[in-house]
Amino acid sequence: MKKIIIVTLIIFFSCALAAEEEGFVTNEEVERRIKEIEKYEKFDGVWEGRYFPKSLPIELEEHMAKNGNLSTGLKIKIEVKGRDVKVSHMGADVKDWKLLTDERTSYFFDEITAVITSFRQEGVWMEKWIFMISRNTEKEGILTSTRIVHNWAGEYEGDRWFYSVYSEGKVSKIKSY
Repeated sequence: MKKIIIVTLIIFFSCALAAEEEGFVTNEEVERRIKEIEKYEKFDGVWEGRYFPKSLPIELEEHMAKNGNLSTGLKIKIEVKGRDVKVSHMGADVKDWKLLTDERTSYFFDEITAVITSFRQEGVWMEKWIFMISRNTEKEGILTSTRIVHNWAGEYEGDRWFYSVYSEGKVSKIKSY
């Protein structure tokens, strides 16, 4: 019985040492990182960066390529001040920020994640945006966005009537509140 226990312990500790040598994260490392994250300042502030469409209808892709937005990405600015959240973007072909949020905007924040949804409607179309930031440091984050457009009263057919765009990018916190 003692031999079985000793062999089991040897196997257990050998696996643990092998895991550590191969770069597996230990519980101490996870706990240290969690304590670090808990010290992050709130999301409140101005975050800026760029995002790049990864999945979009061919007509929109061609339009964005012609305007230079496909290669340079779109600039994005996210302003969080308490309960006031504003998301704006600007393409290479535009000189002013275009606001993508209004009073119907909803959001969720924790230490490392922000999820912002917005709804816009103009003329014959409406669109829903979902932005998500996952911090990889206190002042930097990975951004994903999904945009769904519905030309519910337009005379479009196919992809132009209803389509979605998925984008990825990076943002940095340039100002804290």
